[in-house]
Amino acid sequence: GRMEADNVVLSGGVLTLLSLSTIVQLKLSGTAFLDVNAKVVVHDSIQWIGGTFNGTRSQQVLVKSLTVYETTAKTIQSVTVVVSGSAKFHGYGMVIDLNDGAVLKILTDVTAEVAGGSVSFTSKDGSGIWYNIGQMALTATNTRLALSLHNVGQINLHEGLLNIGHPSQNDGTIMVARGSTLLLSSPLLLSELAEIKGDGRLQLSYQSQEIIPIANVSMQSVEVLHGRHFLHLQSSFDKLFFLEVSGGQLFVDKES
Repeated sequence: GRMEADNVVLSGGVLTLLSLSTIVQLKLSGTAFLDVNAKVVVHDSIQWIGGTFNGTRSQQVLVKSLTVYETTAKTIQSVTVVVSGSAKFHGYGMVIDLNDGAVLKILTDVTAEVAGGSVSFTSKDGSGIWYNIGQMALTATNTRLALSLHNVGQINLHEGLLNIGHPSQNDGTIMVARGSTLLLSSPLLLSELAEIKGDGRLQLSYQSQEIIPIANVSMQSVEVLHGRHFLHLQSSFDKLFFLEVSGGQLFVDKES
């Protein structure tokens, strides 16, 4: 069977969904616990102020519009949350934790906005994934990705700091605007067509005994703090305006 509801409000306790469920609007706050044992489709919006999405790894929560705010603890456990319309994360000291294979998936034509002060996406057990096929628009003072990022789309760092603090994969584009900083405190693997570019600053600050290549980079400013890095500049790139090595080792070459 199917459970259908217009508005579902969870402010505490546990709601366990055992069969396919379709909801128009869902609000999750406090210490509420949504236990997903079958697909959940939210046709309009989810307001996530606090609480936990939990379930089995094969299950999905599909939502058109996701809005996340406030500093109350937020966790996605095991399930995949898929956003098809828009996503907004606004907080000051907000932490969203993904564990036990949990995935946050941003689909094509979706813009995920991260704004405010400090906004962190973490994975205590190291298994959580942010999978971006669409776009990410970052304006928060400090956006921290301490989980595995797999970017196939485009990340636009308009303002502030983006700290990638867990081994991640970039198959798309990362744009770093003037005045903003992309800090790689963990390895970021780039595929052949991936790019990191812009007028902002790239900081390399992870410990590694191996030479880690950063391919297809066209940045105005590069700073090395730790580790051994190989910087491969595109042939179309004009010049670096700022290069600083205060620790570690940097190897630089440029396409002919």
